Parts: sequence; C-alpha cells; structure tokens
Amino acid sequence: MLTSSMVLRYFYTCGVKLRKALLGLLGLWLLVILNLSGKNYSNVETKAVLKTLLASSLTEGSLAVLNFAVRKTAHIIEYGVLAMLLFWCFAIGQKALRTSWFLYTLLICTLVAILDEYLQSRAIERTATLRDILLDVTSAALFLALIKVMFQTESRL
Repeated sequence: MLTSSMVLRYFYTCGVKLRKALLGLLGLWLLVILNLSGKNYSNVETKAVLKTLLASSLTEGSLAVLNFAVRKTAHIIEYGVLAMLLFWCFAIGQKALRTSWFLYTLLICTLVAILDEYLQSRAIERTATLRDILLDVTSAALFLALIKVMFQTESRL
C-alpha cells in the first residue's frame, strides 16, 4: 500500500526534476483557471452547452439548477487541484511536513481567487461575487485538510 510518508520520501529523492514538472503543471493549471474567467465561460454559455448536451429534456428551472451545480462544482475542482499542486510544490525536497506550507498554499489560492473574480468583473458577460471567492478558498482549505488528515492518519498507524 502506498503511504503518504512514501510519497514524501519519493518527493525528497526526486527533487529538481519533479519540482520542474509540478511547477509546469501548476503554471498550466493557473492558465486554465484564468482562461475560465473569460467571456466564453459565462453563465449563459454554460447553460447553452448543457441545453445542447441534454437535448432540451429539462425544464428551464431544472436547467438553471443543473447549470448552477456544474458551475460551482467547477470552482471546487479548480481550486482543489490548485491547492494540491501548490502544496506538493512546497513539499518537494523536504523530509517533513510544515504548517507553513498549508498557510502559504491557502494564501496563494486566496490571491488567485481574488484575481479570478477581478478578471470576471472586467468582462461584460461575467459577474464577480464574494461568494465565489469564499467557495474557492473553502475548496482549497478542504483539499488541504484532506492532505493533512492523510498524513496524520498514517502517523497514528
């Protein structure tokens, strides 16, 4: 069974090559997040895609609820993956967990969420909300909590 300490030891021994690969993935993921802030991913656009995919088999009300769920799930996934990539970038080359990694990761995720909403506020078709920033930061925090629990659970075994 693969354990979190095995992962941390692997990250410690891989060092530079793995850090470069993760930083590349992190850069690409940030581009994805910021690209999704554009006008092509507005509420109207995603609703139209869902309507096309489902061949209009839903009522307007049901379609609106589904669109909302899909859009908020996208926020959770975007910022959960961002948090994991950032955290592992801090963990590479280190022998033990540090609380500061969690704090730095959450801070960076918060700054990205604020930038994301700012960019949305600049697009005519988009709206920026504090709720989305809170959802993004909460998502990042939940994913970080899962990482922390994974390491704590293993240390008790």
